[in-house]
Amino acid sequence: MEAQVPRFEEVVGERLRDAIMDPSHVMALVRLPEDVLERLEGLLGRAEIPVRSRSGATRGATELATVLKLRHGYTLDEEMVGSALYHLSRGLGTGRSHVTAYYWPEVSPVVFRLDGEVCLVVAPRVE
Repeated sequence: MEAQVPRFEEVVGERLRDAIMDPSHVMALVRLPEDVLERLEGLLGRAEIPVRSRSGATRGATELATVLKLRHGYTLDEEMVGSALYHLSRGLGTGRSHVTAYYWPEVSPVVFRLDGEVCLVVAPRVE
């Protein structure tokens, strides 16, 4: 029997109350506990986004945006996301070559796991 995917609000919503938000409230930098990340890992769609270069991060974000649009009817601002992922990964100094994106099958924010419990949550865009 297939596990039911919990809604975004059930898994991540409460964590956004204390998040560091950008001025347009499109992105939030959050710390998600390991148990929350384990729930994301087992139930959601996921994609690996390369972050060693800005162009690679933007290309990966564009590919993810295309998958979201074609399969699930929503997308995200790939230029903004690619740039943010590249700069955050460099700023965190993790040395990681990829970040993992978790996405829901219905219109919901996308969670990008940057390092450990540090995640970037990006609002969806419906066109």
